[in-house]
Amino acid sequence: MARDRPVRDGKERNESDTPPKHVINRRSMLKAAGGTAIAFTGSTGASIAAAESGGDVIEIDYDSHTNPSDVYRVWTCSPDQASFVDGQAYTGTNALEIALRSGGSCGTNTHFNVENALGYQPVEIRDSFMFRLSDNWTMNDDDQCKILRTAMSYSAGSGHSGGEPGADGTNGWSAGVVLANRGSGAQNNGPYNLSAYLYHMDTDAQENDGYYGNGLIEPGNWYRFETYCKVNSVENGQAQNDGIYRIRVDGELIYERTDLRWTEDRTSNAIEYSGPYTRYGGGETSPRDMATYYDDHVLNIEQGTSDSGTSDSDSSDPELPTGDFTLQISGQDDLNEYILEFDADSVDPGSNANTNDHEYQDRAVEREGLWYAHGYTSSGGTDDFDVTNGEILRVGVPKGSITLSESGNQVAIDGFETIESIPEDTDEADLAANGTDILVDGVGTSGTSQYEFQVSGDIEKTNYRGAYINEDDVIDGGRVTGTVSGWRDAYRFSGDLESITVDGPARVYVDGEQLDPSEYSTEPSHVLTIVGNGNESTYEVTVSGVIDTLAGRDVELLSETSATGTIERGVHRLGYSGELVDFTFLSGGTQVYTDDQRIDPADYNADQ
Repeated sequence: MARDRPVRDGKERNESDTPPKHVINRRSMLKAAGGTAIAFTGSTGASIAAAESGGDVIEIDYDSHTNPSDVYRVWTCSPDQASFVDGQAYTGTNALEIALRSGGSCGTNTHFNVENALGYQPVEIRDSFMFRLSDNWTMNDDDQCKILRTAMSYSAGSGHSGGEPGADGTNGWSAGVVLANRGSGAQNNGPYNLSAYLYHMDTDAQENDGYYGNGLIEPGNWYRFETYCKVNSVENGQAQNDGIYRIRVDGELIYERTDLRWTEDRTSNAIEYSGPYTRYGGGETSPRDMATYYDDHVLNIEQGTSDSGTSDSDSSDPELPTGDFTLQISGQDDLNEYILEFDADSVDPGSNANTNDHEYQDRAVEREGLWYAHGYTSSGGTDDFDVTNGEILRVGVPKGSITLSESGNQVAIDGFETIESIPEDTDEADLAANGTDILVDGVGTSGTSQYEFQVSGDIEKTNYRGAYINEDDVIDGGRVTGTVSGWRDAYRFSGDLESITVDGPARVYVDGEQLDPSEYSTEPSHVLTIVGNGNESTYEVTVSGVIDTLAGRDVELLSETSATGTIERGVHRLGYSGELVDFTFLSGGTQVYTDDQRIDPADYNADQ
């Protein structure tokens, strides 16, 4: 996604700050797990919510503990290098710090024992947390550092970390993430790229799988990591290549595989541990004292448990859509109304949306930096909206029942907060209360009239005096173009009517008063001709529209509506719109014509 990531320096954050809305909090995490939940704290030191859906949500609150070992199993290398520290947190007071020492490789494991907490090894897990590198973090060319394990089977054997033999389906496996100064854009002081770090049945050792070309991580900035692991299925004792591993950073999918084989035993060689893990290099060592930081750690155990559990869902990963995507809204009842709120660059009605202006129009509007989709669909009907660089924030269904889907994957509505209505546009409200009505009336006329007009403020189509709202009429800023044939078009606008032209017999009314479009035209609709007779004459002319010189010397424009000239021989021609308001000879006198009709200037002399 192109949107700026949430950049936070833990040393500057305080408890009064509000986390970005896309960071999963306790409330939204319980919703994602499905329905009402009952929270309790077990011997693990973590808050666990048992959801009605059969899954579990495990939230680890660092502020409630003194030592990482209170909640994690901390082992390997240097366990004392893991600690809860204040002044570095993303939310609350404490963050988990795993320190590295200059010239060394060891940080440590801080893994949550999922099996102990739940009583079984699940086969599907989501791991979500905030992550930051210390401000002084640096890496030498081609160095790498492991930063987490989403899932690990440890007790089954040494296949989880490169022991002999490698992962064979019965002796352990793991799926994690590695940070590296490798690939396009990577530099010693950041940014750094990411990849998966896997031990599975189809490799003899670790597999740094994926292209180091994401260029995501800068020292000193917080990032939201979301990883998803689903253990492969087993048929007739054989591991199938359908295991899934995904990595997202700030909502952006940076890695995905759906063909992995980890295990032949989904009961005792499934997901045992998950959590932060820092170890620098393979053979490389840390170039200085530095640290990794973690916060807001949440584990979401999906409905799929293990072969010994109560359910084993093979449903596809229901990740919420982000970035560029098309959202489908399908109706379940006879009439269904929906409201969707997005944080996005833009939202546009798709090919299935009915954008015709009527009572059940489907539309997308922007209000104060957020986008809203609103519309209606019938039973079996589907509307769609194209979202650019965005995510869904809230969903409302004022009438009926709907389902949401993206690329064939259903999106659970229960996971979102509700929205009752689209926020009012203050400009639209002001326009409705104080605007001016303009009506282009073709009733009783024959043929088609084309019109175009410009206003200085805002404008919208209306049903004033029964007018149709025709999608072929175009509003572009303050300029409107359209046609009428036997009926009416109507609009309401703010500001001034600056110009209007009508080609055809249609009439124009502004707030009920008929007007002559020529009075507003910027193009001359009449020609004023003054003919010299050999004697010098000086004149001044004023029109209701706009006047300009077409021919003749010694003509001066006094304003947009008036001019003066002196003539002895030849002709002066002035084009004008509107009506001739005043014509006065200041001296002399001669013949004057409007179009092809001679006039008596005295009839247009305001002083007489």
